[in-house]
Amino acid sequence: MAKGLPSLVDNGKQELDRIERQTATAMGCGTAKAQPGCRVTIRFLHQAKQVRHSELIIN
Repeated sequence: MAKGLPSLVDNGKQELDRIERQTATAMGCGTAKAQPGCRVTIRFLHQAKQVRHSELIIN
């Protein structure tokens, strides 16, 4: 898991970046016809539920 974690994080970041770009485009952000949602600050909260012993996850 530890070896694959950096690529999982990178893939997740790329996916979020893609979704944010698509959303901004759909709302016309940065244009004269930008919708009010373009002014909203987006923040992400990470939550995780551990259902396995730490040794199984970390190793």
